Amino acid sequence: GLIKCAGRRHSLGVTDSGCVTSRGISTGRKNIDRARSYADWGSGDDSSKFVSASGTRKKRAGNMINEYSVALRPMITMYAMFDQLSKEFVVNNDDECTDLSSGRLASKLEECYKASDIQDLLHVANVAMDQNEICTIFELGALA
Repeated sequence: GLIKCAGRRHSLGVTDSGCVTSRGISTGRKNIDRARSYADWGSGDDSSKFVSASGTRKKRAGNMINEYSVALRPMITMYAMFDQLSKEFVVNNDDECTDLSSGRLASKLEECYKASDIQDLLHVANVAMDQNEICTIFELGALA
């Protein structure tokens, strides 16, 4: 579902989380984009633009996933956060355990933000799904 959502957001041209205010008042920061940004992946070219499903079938999985990396990144990061939260959840956690769990969650988020490329992020997020399948589902969302 998250991958399909990434494809849909990409086809609609959504480039931010939707949580950033135009004035930055809620955070008190003036440079909101840089404060919340991921490590740069060198996306200076137009490789993240949507390519039709028929045009991408002939490409290798590595190429396809690299083309969609900028659009997939937030959803893969969210998946990693959900995965870590599910590992950390304990019904009757005490304050000390909650503090340790939140530290591990923050560490996982930091690892995701520092991922050098989509391959590194997929590894950090423990995504075992086939890259061709990820691209196919992404394209389904983009065409929806």
